Amino acid sequence: MFFRTKNNSYKMKKIILISCLLLVSSCLSKKSNDNEKVEIIVGDSSTYLYDTIELQRNIIEKGDIYSYNRLEDVYEQPEDSLTYRLLKYSYIMADKYAYNYANRKIIRDLVRKELKTNNLSLIGDLDSKNKTEVFARLNQCAQQNEISCLTILRDYYKKNNNKSEAEKIEKLLDSIMYKK
Repeated sequence: MFFRTKNNSYKMKKIILISCLLLVSSCLSKKSNDNEKVEIIVGDSSTYLYDTIELQRNIIEKGDIYSYNRLEDVYEQPEDSLTYRLLKYSYIMADKYAYNYANRKIIRDLVRKELKTNNLSLIGDLDSKNKTEVFARLNQCAQQNEISCLTILRDYYKKNNNKSEAEKIEKLLDSIMYKK
């Protein structure tokens, strides 16, 4: 038995080394919550468990608004809010399923991504490609009398001294708001 201590010590060192390598390897290969079950604690301390793959599949295949909103809960956590992982699903919901809320998310994310602000009144400062995209989406929402998009457009036109467009939108907003 005493003659094998050197050999046993060598085997133990080898096992410890392999264990450490496996541990480090597993930590490095661990991804963020793109494809796993995620636990979200909401304001009333209720805990929800979401399978993000299932949510993504429901958005792509069915245009499921509930899944989109839950994925937003997962991807809009403070630590992930500037990763724009929701953006591709916003495009799917807006373009394929005509979900206007997703259009507003796209507008917000494009402004936030380029200008590093949530101030939508700065849409005039976007580069030409993003400005074209934002205005196309704003006009698409505005055609469906989406109040928030109309308000953004009105404020933009007021800021840029286009009073006739601002007044047209203001009248439209008044008619929508007083009709309800």
